[in-house]
Amino acid sequence: MYPYAQHHQQALWCALREQLLLAGLGDVPNELTQPSDYLHHWQDPRLLLSQTCGFPAVSLLAGHVRILGAFHYDAPGCDGYRYSSQILIRRDDPRQRLEDFQNSIAVCSERHSQSGYHALRSHLVTNTLPQPFFRAVSFSCGHRHSARQLAEGKADIAALDSVSAWLLAQEEPEVFARLRPLAQTAHTPGLPLITHSTASEDTVARLRAALITLLDNASVAGLLADMRITGFTALNAADYQALRRDAERNAALLGCW
Repeated sequence: MYPYAQHHQQALWCALREQLLLAGLGDVPNELTQPSDYLHHWQDPRLLLSQTCGFPAVSLLAGHVRILGAFHYDAPGCDGYRYSSQILIRRDDPRQRLEDFQNSIAVCSERHSQSGYHALRSHLVTNTLPQPFFRAVSFSCGHRHSARQLAEGKADIAALDSVSAWLLAQEEPEVFARLRPLAQTAHTPGLPLITHSTASEDTVARLRAALITLLDNASVAGLLADMRITGFTALNAADYQALRRDAERNAALLGCW
């Protein structure tokens, strides 16, 4: 789900594939697939291993996938397997408090995004800000596009996944040089690694064992450091249910925007 360089993704997959085979899993693909239709991909009964967003995992994908756990990332706003969103504004915007952005324009990645939509809504509710708070809300179809729209003055404020924000800042420094953080949302469990719901307990155990072994492999230490991956924690759907409950609460308080 994160905007890594293609060669990093392929190298990680090759190392992980070796661990999956050693763990006794058969029919492991030779190549890493990058789907164009994520929802169809996540619901495919042949799914062995993928990564999704936390909110869809317990909403749209409930009953279709099993959650294996989440990586730890060494990026600002992360704490073990938990992450947060950075609420960003333009660097030249003189406003200093979230309250000052009432009647401004927000840009969100998309409505099923925990970090780009639901985290921002939860932050408004937690801070008991008046509603409706924003004058308008647009949807960009991705954190990269949200950052660009913010930098170009098409919106005033946006929430970006803290890992995505760090990685995108390395790719597009000219965009992020025009932005600055205003606030940080609460920590929630990070992007879950998943398999299909029909996977057996044995398969789930083997997948988790392969992921843990991968992180202890000295030969990929440099690669993992480049990708800011520092650990893995086994989790299940119950660890993410609070995201769904918060979204339902926020919908009742904020309506749909």
